[in-house]
Amino acid sequence: MIDESDPAVVAMRAQFAEISARHKAGVAQSVTEFQHGDAANKAYQEEVARREAEQAAAAKPPEPEQKNPWLTRRSAPSRSEPEDGDETGYYSNSWMQQR
Repeated sequence: MIDESDPAVVAMRAQFAEISARHKAGVAQSVTEFQHGDAANKAYQEEVARREAEQAAAAKPPEPEQKNPWLTRRSAPSRSEPEDGDETGYYSNSWMQQR
């Protein structure tokens, strides 16, 4: 059995109580710092969300993209005659003489 009246036991219990008190104080301080940091983080996130909402409300909607006129059939020049290969001389076998 442990003799509670022993000065070494009393000193050890006092040292244990001091260490326990320091540990509890450190844990309490860590919890408060975490809660303070968490509150600051939430406030910052709310501020960012508010700014983004203001920017989204202030930004005008994107204008529709203009179509490229070169890609539409309506704007293409009309062909007067069908391509039959006469201008190149390929089908008439005269392409060698035109050089």
